[in-house]
This record gives sequence, C-alpha cells and structure tokens, in this order.
Amino acid sequence: MVKFSQWLEDEAHISWPSNLWVGTSVTTQKTTSRVRDLLKVGDDKTTRFVSVEPQWESISLSDTLEELDWVIQGGESGTIKHPFDIAWADLLRDECQTAWKLCYGRW
Repeated sequence: MVKFSQWLEDEAHISWPSNLWVGTSVTTQKTTSRVRDLLKVGDDKTTRFVSVEPQWESISLSDTLEELDWVIQGGESGTIKHPFDIAWADLLRDECQTAWKLCYGRW
C-alpha cells in the first residue's frame, strides 16, 4: 500500500483518494510495526485505522494513536481460539481515550 501510494503521487500525480480509508491488522505487539507503514500512505486528510483482532496479547499503540482515526479491537471466536484478557482491552481503551483527549481536548 505504501509503494502504491507513493507511485500514485510520484508517477500519476494523484493524491490518495479521500474516500479510501487505509488500515492494517495487528494481533501482537510485534505486528504493530505495520502501523508505521500505514502512516506513510496518503496525506494528512487520509483516514487511517487499525484492527486489533484477534488480539492475542497485551498491545500498546500509544506511540501512534494520535495519528490514527479509528481502532477496532476484539478477541477470537470459533472452536480453536486464543485466550483474551479483558485487561488488554482496558489498557488499549484507556490509551485511546488519552490520545483522544490530547488531540481534541475532550472525550
């Protein structure tokens, strides 16, 4: 997605379409590195989201949350599923609330 976004800008002289949201999925703290690539797509008007599902461990997005527009979070269902700790959800929710307050001054 990063390469395509850069190609659009450099070769086709087209900005990332405002109606096209960009997102990525993360399941562990290690996979949060994908968020840095996501932030390279589009411009300051681009809507960016992260899907933290299925969440397999405690994950912090605190260093990038101010640059994201939406975070989706969930566990895993089905006959073979990883455990989900509600404390992980609470931590990420609290980080999102803090980032929202920093960006918008209210909740």
